[in-house]
Amino acid sequence: MLKQKELEQREFLVLKEGKAFWKDRTPPQVPVPDACVAPVPVDWTWDNSGKTAERDNSLT
Repeated sequence: MLKQKELEQREFLVLKEGKAFWKDRTPPQVPVPDACVAPVPVDWTWDNSGKTAERDNSLT
């Protein structure tokens, strides 16, 4: 049986079939940075038609 504190930290969702599952909302154990910083700029752009990343792979 789950303790009351554990129940408060979880979000229960009910599916159409009547089954329920929970989504764990506990904080991560290790802080995660917002973004990575590359020491050298990379040469890539977004492809507007397919919304995929493109990168120049030519050797210089």
